[in-house]
Amino acid sequence: MNTPAMLARLQSVVAVGTQAVSTLVARLETLPGFGFRETMAGSIRLGDGPERRVVFHLRAAVPHLAEYLRDGRTAIDGEIFIEGLAQDAPLHGSLWIWPHRSIIRYEFSFTASDGRELVLAGQKNVRLLDFRRTMTTLPAELRTASGEPLGQALVYFALADLPSFVRSFHPVHGELPFSPYPLPNP
Repeated sequence: MNTPAMLARLQSVVAVGTQAVSTLVARLETLPGFGFRETMAGSIRLGDGPERRVVFHLRAAVPHLAEYLRDGRTAIDGEIFIEGLAQDAPLHGSLWIWPHRSIIRYEFSFTASDGRELVLAGQKNVRLLDFRRTMTTLPAELRTASGEPLGQALVYFALADLPSFVRSFHPVHGELPFSPYPLPNP
């Protein structure tokens, strides 16, 4: 095969590949997203103070699968309880699930009982050789909206909640079932 024929064949292959990718992307744009519910509980220490109980309930949703595949971001809302600091305060934020990086990152804000805007942020660094612990344990930091650190938390996903967690997965079609509070991408 001569050079012009090889170039023509290569152009044809590239055109077919480009069309296939465009078709796949268009199809992904039409697929529904997903949603689920999660509860985590544990303790938090504010400064040198005693440990306090912390519990949060999340509702996570992605309106389109293609959107999730682009950035791994899942919008979340829910409620948080921190003993002596927040009583079932509404929370809003994001959850990033990056399987290719073995990272699950949580970041959400809420208003404490005293009126301060606070942010809880943490990250699971998932390891296959320690999968159970790294998938169920979330070390996190509590800080003010301006970034001043207030405390450290360690919260857990209870394996007893796994059946209800799995059953909570559902399709989300086109719009979030709640209004997310935008947070910057990490």
